[in-house]
Amino acid sequence: MHGSVAFSKQKYVLQDGSSSDYLRLATGISSEHYSPCLQEVIEKWSDKLSYADVSTLLEELSGEQIVSPSGVKSYLLNKAAAISSGWVEAQEAMSPIAVVETIDVLDADSREVLLMIDDVGVKAQKPHKLVARCDSDAKRLDTTVILVQDPEQRYHYATSGIDKQGKTVYCVEQAITDKVTKLHDTTQPLPIVAITDGARSIRNTLHAVFGLSVCIILDWYHLSHKVESLMSMIAVNKELKEQYVKELKELLWNGEVQKAIDYIDKMRVKNPIKQKELRDYLEKHRAEIIPYQLRQSNGKTIGSGRGEKANDLIVAHRQKKKGMAWSKAGSSALAIIKTNRLNKKLSTA
Repeated sequence: MHGSVAFSKQKYVLQDGSSSDYLRLATGISSEHYSPCLQEVIEKWSDKLSYADVSTLLEELSGEQIVSPSGVKSYLLNKAAAISSGWVEAQEAMSPIAVVETIDVLDADSREVLLMIDDVGVKAQKPHKLVARCDSDAKRLDTTVILVQDPEQRYHYATSGIDKQGKTVYCVEQAITDKVTKLHDTTQPLPIVAITDGARSIRNTLHAVFGLSVCIILDWYHLSHKVESLMSMIAVNKELKEQYVKELKELLWNGEVQKAIDYIDKMRVKNPIKQKELRDYLEKHRAEIIPYQLRQSNGKTIGSGRGEKANDLIVAHRQKKKGMAWSKAGSSALAIIKTNRLNKKLSTA
């Protein structure tokens, strides 16, 4: 896996006064070099195990401690920074991508380029273990996961990039622009259809990349969940809650937003503030709520289930386990490496 031989290094002093050795000069290999096999093991198993467990696994496989836990972490940060640097070097000019302004999202034969985007939050580490967290300290770290459909209806992954210190050097807007440009001919308007959870930050990101005319659909799962969670605080009893949820979801399932709002206004409620919150939510997302039943019957996607799966693959499966907390650099590094591996798997399929 990581074969080695013992030899003595002859050191040199270069003209600029710096030092080097024959191995570095002749091969370009430094003391931080990792064999391809060792890189594969670290990247693959760091997606499943802690840094310490990866170090132990390597020791069990090789019979010696090849890389310490801190060495595993350092490798991942450097690898993520290198991948991000490659994205930066290959980036396209940031200018709005033209989109088809009117898309019949209910037509089974209407061409679409689906895009799913979501923020996945993990618990943030305290700045220092021995110091209590301040109100200004981040309690949550968000990683934005992006899925873009190609002409063969396969989904490709994207996320933001970082440098070795964890600072963002490749933003989400650029990641979307580059992925869409790579997969599609952007000289002509694209029929982009974005399915999201309705978050304002995501809507702003899409508007920055595609302009205000981009087609956005509110994911049915998030809409349904919002109705159910708020209704628990609105209805005066369990029986009415079940009735209201059923009848309201039926209206929304068929895209009847105004009828749903009128229905909310007539409900018997125990919490008028939450009633208004639900009403305002539907008003705010009116343009993003469609006849889901008709779209689904025509074989079109109505939810971001595939996006949720991507969230799990890239972030949640590894980083959202009980007791875990992350630095910005550590969390982002794992997400970047996993994104890169998933896209490589697609390209070789």
